[in-house]
Amino acid sequence: MRPTGVIACWVLVLFPGLPFAQEQLRSQADIVQVENAQGDSMQSQEAAINTRKVSGVRLKERMTAGDQELLLNGAGKRRYFFVDAYVAALYLPRLSQDSQTIINAQEPMAISLHITSDRITRERMVDSIRDGFKQALGGDLEPVQRYLDELLAAFHRKIREGDQVQLIYTPETGVEIRHNGDTVGQVAGDARFKQALFAIWLGDNPVQSGLRRELLQGADF
Repeated sequence: MRPTGVIACWVLVLFPGLPFAQEQLRSQADIVQVENAQGDSMQSQEAAINTRKVSGVRLKERMTAGDQELLLNGAGKRRYFFVDAYVAALYLPRLSQDSQTIINAQEPMAISLHITSDRITRERMVDSIRDGFKQALGGDLEPVQRYLDELLAAFHRKIREGDQVQLIYTPETGVEIRHNGDTVGQVAGDARFKQALFAIWLGDNPVQSGLRRELLQGADF
């Protein structure tokens, strides 16, 4: 509390009916409210500078995978069963528009899924990812089936609107699955599994061609 506020408090204790002390306390309270509002405003502005809003979802411009800082390469909305299922964001060590290079690269990267519909349940998310693998691999899941089973088993929590699911790849540890910031699974996998995973959104036969274009905006984003 400011010195004038302390003095006013003591005066009010000693002389409770004195108008001066009451006025000083009211002024002090007004100052504190203004300072708190200014602090909240500065925090909001700082958060806005480090994020980008896509389809109503605020996305971080940067994230980390292991020791590697990743940049937001692009983001877009995924429609599934005629609803806006989630906003997907692609994070890479450097901005790129080359889908095949990204898919084949043995370096850290991540896909972040922000759930935007209460109709997207855990079961539908599992079905969506399984269907994405089938589409990316032309229907032949056998080469990655063991790793795919491990990935889908990580989706054991309920999924609700507003949740965030992240699939974070590093060459040393494979794919880490996070749900609202908590690690819920880890799949060591192999190169083909990693390639198939990112091909779901970036491959020649992606789950949604419009979303693929938005994820690959790179420097144009």
